[in-house]
Amino acid sequence: MSYYLIAEEGPLKGLKIDLTDEERVIVGRDPDSSTCLIEDPSISRRHALFLFNEDGIEIENLSLTNPLRVNGNLIEGKETIVDGDFISLGANTFRFVKKEDSESENGPKLADEFLSKEAPLFQFSMQGQQTGRFYLKVISGPNSGAEFPLIEGESLVLGKDEGACDVAFNDLSVSKRHARLSFNSANIPVIEDLESLNKIFVNHRRIEGQYELKGQDLISLGTTQLILIDKEMIEETVFNPFFEEKPIDTDTKEGREMAFKKMVIPYKHLVGFGALAFVVIVSTFFLLSLFSSHEIPVSFSKQKDEVASVLKRYPKIEYTFNPPTGKLFLVGHVLNEVEYEEMLFLLNQLPFLKNVEDTVVIDELVWQNANALIQTNPNWKGILIQAIAPAEFVLRGYLETIDQQAELLEYIALNFTYLNQLKNELVINALIQQRVQSILTRSGFGTVSFNYSMGELVLSGPVEKGQERTFKKIVDQITEIKGVENVESIITYTSESSARIDISSKYQVNGSSIKDGIEAFVLINGRILSKGKMLDGMLITAITSKEILLEKDGVKYKIDFNS
Repeated sequence: MSYYLIAEEGPLKGLKIDLTDEERVIVGRDPDSSTCLIEDPSISRRHALFLFNEDGIEIENLSLTNPLRVNGNLIEGKETIVDGDFISLGANTFRFVKKEDSESENGPKLADEFLSKEAPLFQFSMQGQQTGRFYLKVISGPNSGAEFPLIEGESLVLGKDEGACDVAFNDLSVSKRHARLSFNSANIPVIEDLESLNKIFVNHRRIEGQYELKGQDLISLGTTQLILIDKEMIEETVFNPFFEEKPIDTDTKEGREMAFKKMVIPYKHLVGFGALAFVVIVSTFFLLSLFSSHEIPVSFSKQKDEVASVLKRYPKIEYTFNPPTGKLFLVGHVLNEVEYEEMLFLLNQLPFLKNVEDTVVIDELVWQNANALIQTNPNWKGILIQAIAPAEFVLRGYLETIDQQAELLEYIALNFTYLNQLKNELVINALIQQRVQSILTRSGFGTVSFNYSMGELVLSGPVEKGQERTFKKIVDQITEIKGVENVESIITYTSESSARIDISSKYQVNGSSIKDGIEAFVLINGRILSKGKMLDGMLITAITSKEILLEKDGVKYKIDFNS
């Protein structure tokens, strides 16, 4: 019985995994704890357990972070699977294939043909796919071991974007559309760079334009390396034609030499000389071993841990590391040039790293260039972009109106690359003034005036002595407004009457009536009014023997009888 997993969706599309050899197979990306290794960051170190027994095949989820699904259903414990079930591991969907080994001669062949038809054309196994003269084999990188043929007359696009490429690699250092492989008019394979970031190297030399390939050429796409196999070159042999052998004349010098060359040495002599040579070789080997030194092999797992330990200090850096070649590729953000130089220094201390390449963005240089452009507009002199953490930018400053903010944001959208990482903390002076005025009026301090500019707020005017504590709470509330950095108070605390706006000149009080010793009614401009009545939109809050107290929208007024 043979069991297979065939990747039909995801970054590993086309991968064929043989599960036949073991009764218990652990699938994961940790070479130390998994019996079936899959190099994909979306797959856990120990992801799934396959159990093969007489009663059936069971699958068990071993991952605490990545879900395991069978036919779309989430699996928490063990689940029985059958031929044709779809199994989701990380970002990939595999189809489980079960094939019985036939006793007939055509049995294994038919099973292989079935798997070849079910899998995509460019799968990672070359079984049943080597139909042309040339094929490519990945010898290093995340997809090491993958093979795919080159069909004459057709072209292939290589990259990491599954939707835009014929062959997609799981390698950060490979561009979305990196290279194109095709055949020229002489049916010779050629490779062409598709404006990739890390370019193409053939036999460690950078190529430009179209380049003709030949058998055994080494192609480098980032940290992924491929070799072109020419089957006709491998099968070539040297042909020596037969020639007619003439009798040897031993009377001449040349004849005697040829006769010596054709002389047959007895078998026992050959055995004796062979034994003597063996003893000499073994003795020499042991003698040399006394003085020879052996290089202690370094564990690739330990190398990966050391690289991860260094880059752990830089949380916004992603990387691809190829232990066999010692090549490291970095992408992401660092805060400033000091962090960048420190990171490279620490990496260069690792002796197993042979080459470090990167497209790391230094945020300090980004916001400095952006600020230089912003300062060209006189209305934006106080506006700055800064990086508060790697890949986290903030826009700060003061503007007078909302229209100025809209104009600035439109300019930044056209000239700043990292908009999705930019936080807007602009302060609009007009909005701050509206909010301060609203709080003062709503709280009954409409007589208090203020002046706000660039985060500084100055309060002035009269406040009744009895409302001193209440006014301090209002000041604390205003201080919490985002954009108000400092509040200066030059308030004058006076009596209730002094804190009101005197409007006596606008109204004439002709008389009043007293009830229970309190002024109950007044005659103002020919109208008889009392407490709680409205005068030109102002509410009469109290009537004393000397004045009438009124209030409107938080502003307090008074009409003096004496006046």
